[in-house]
Amino acid sequence: MGRRPSVKGKGVDIFFDQTAKQQDSSEKKQPPIPTVKATFYLTEKEFLLLEELKLQRLKRGEKTDKSALVREAICLLAKKAGLTS
Repeated sequence: MGRRPSVKGKGVDIFFDQTAKQQDSSEKKQPPIPTVKATFYLTEKEFLLLEELKLQRLKRGEKTDKSALVREAICLLAKKAGLTS
């Protein structure tokens, strides 16, 4: 008999179907888009709203970060102003 695969360090992931997860991620992968580093200053209220938006998406299982949310917001503002992005 062969050895069973190690589950050390896998946490709760061992309870989920890994083949489906791998197929989903391979279908969605796109080449990375080059980004530019920028610094912006936010009020405390704006920062907390950004953090809340990030947490809401993470709770829904959507992978996101603050940079992605800011990029999305800029695109929405550009569309509202009639600009193309």
